[in-house]
Amino acid sequence: MKALPTLLALLACPGLAFGQESLEAIKALPFDATLTAPGRFSPAPRRLAERTAELSLRLPLSSNPRVIHTLLRSVPLGGQRWDLGVSATKGFTRFFLVFSRGSRVLAYQVDHPTHLLGSGLDFDVDGLSVHVRLDADLFYMNSALEITPAGGDLLSYSVKPLMALLQKQSQSFDDGTGQYWLLESADADSSGARPSGSRSYIFYSLGFLRPYVWSLGEAQLPLGQAVPAELWRPLTLTRDPFSLLIQSRASARDSAAASRPAAAGSAAG
Repeated sequence: MKALPTLLALLACPGLAFGQESLEAIKALPFDATLTAPGRFSPAPRRLAERTAELSLRLPLSSNPRVIHTLLRSVPLGGQRWDLGVSATKGFTRFFLVFSRGSRVLAYQVDHPTHLLGSGLDFDVDGLSVHVRLDADLFYMNSALEITPAGGDLLSYSVKPLMALLQKQSQSFDDGTGQYWLLESADADSSGARPSGSRSYIFYSLGFLRPYVWSLGEAQLPLGQAVPAELWRPLTLTRDPFSLLIQSRASARDSAAASRPAAAGSAAG
């Protein structure tokens, strides 16, 4: 995601490093408990929700957002180098881990993103068995993605550069109280590798223990309509074909009032 994409969904799970009991509890959660599904919003921390600074900014929107969001580039697997990325279907109902090399794309559905925790999962990459596991830490930036090709050595990648690469695929902005990112994601079709025709808008911030994630589907933001959204704080979002206007509620009310025609004055007697 969109996800968020699988990585953010995993990192947004509370209690990743608290042992098998917590792991089983996390696995039992529905998708929208770890990554907000359209129509639902992750509860923001109180210190974020109470911020009231005025905000009015416009972010350009992509005409061709990515389906696959790259996490790692040039991973050596069986004498070849592959990129590793993630994708998700509309509403984040299905997640995919995607191996790509040139025009060769292998997308594998992950039934629940937390299955990469614990013992991890095996994937067939052009006949080579590749084991992928997320070694999670209480401080998520200390977590690592472990990739072990059959007959090869374990490759461990810190989450920090993975997140940095994801940030490069996102737009950064400051609302006056903190830094946030917007990741536009084309929803994948059932293959996990091709666009389905819709898209999602994924906002996130990097907290101390985990990232915070809020997402909306394209259908939730009809063109030209000011839509109230409870994200990290109450905001109003207005989408046009080329940009997304993000406003605090007070700024949105002021804009609406300024756009209304002035009432005609009464005639003199």
